[in-house]
Amino acid sequence: MLNRIVIVRHGEALDASSDEKRPLSSYGVDQIKHQAQQTKKCGIKVERIWHSHKKRAEQTAEIFAREFDLTDFCMAKEGLSPNDEAEPILDLALEEKGELMLVSHLPLVGIIASLLIGDVSNLAFHTGTVCDIVKSNGIWEISNVLHRE
Repeated sequence: MLNRIVIVRHGEALDASSDEKRPLSSYGVDQIKHQAQQTKKCGIKVERIWHSHKKRAEQTAEIFAREFDLTDFCMAKEGLSPNDEAEPILDLALEEKGELMLVSHLPLVGIIASLLIGDVSNLAFHTGTVCDIVKSNGIWEISNVLHRE
């Protein structure tokens, strides 16, 4: 049974006018390296990382995978693009065991969080935000939120 979902919004990306694939900016790379280190330092553990097919999410996931030594357990999954329906990917995630990280985009990251914990009006998913959600006594709750602007 899945007992942890870590939801991550990708790091700061280049503007579409400079690169239509929108990879991470140099700041975005540094931002995510910092977030990955902080996530590990906080004792947050994951066993697998799923990310969208978009370049900025892939790069974000790869940085976390290197920090957590999970490069063989980091993969693109359908259903994690910005405007995808949240329920199918969440249902698929909930079938997993252990601890899973999802790297995606607005508005999907907020929708997934709200489906798990309810009201997320006080939760802002800035670029690079890490939201650690754990299941305790059958209830999903936020354990930790890491921001870096």
